[in-house]
Amino acid sequence: ALLRRTEFSVQLQFENRMENSPLPFSVGWHPYFLSPVYRTAVKFDDCTQWNHIIWQNNSNINSSLIPTGKTDVWTNFTTSKPIGGTSTNPTYFDDEFKPVKDERVCPAFRSLIYDPADNENGAIVLWQDSAFRFVHVYTGGRSRWGVDAVAVEPQSAMTNCFNNHDELVVLSAGQR
Repeated sequence: ALLRRTEFSVQLQFENRMENSPLPFSVGWHPYFLSPVYRTAVKFDDCTQWNHIIWQNNSNINSSLIPTGKTDVWTNFTTSKPIGGTSTNPTYFDDEFKPVKDERVCPAFRSLIYDPADNENGAIVLWQDSAFRFVHVYTGGRSRWGVDAVAVEPQSAMTNCFNNHDELVVLSAGQR
């Protein structure tokens, strides 16, 4: 990890050290940004259209977080519109998204997290390269822990990829 005054960078490298076994593999990380959720905007990169991954229980608080294999077009995180709700009851998201275009068209993505009143000035910019083709957005911190925070989580594969194989990587023995 590299921390600069205005930038934090993480580079990951993995190796399967097992001698005779393949290793199914995916990785995600969960950066939380402290911000009043109801007035915070999340804006996905406009190099591609984004699809919303449909959960079995349609992503409510009691969702299984198991994808159905279906997606729908998502446009909510493409403008400066705040997440919404109220200061005491912000709109709840525990949702996953994937880009429509492949890494040849969009080799990296950026997501902005910001207060729309600032017109993207002071926005937190989260970059993810082609190894992270999914984004999970979580806003349930207030109801779970009493903390206003937005998590914009890069993931290398779809949730439950060990079963659905969407972007699952299998490292051979000794492979990096």
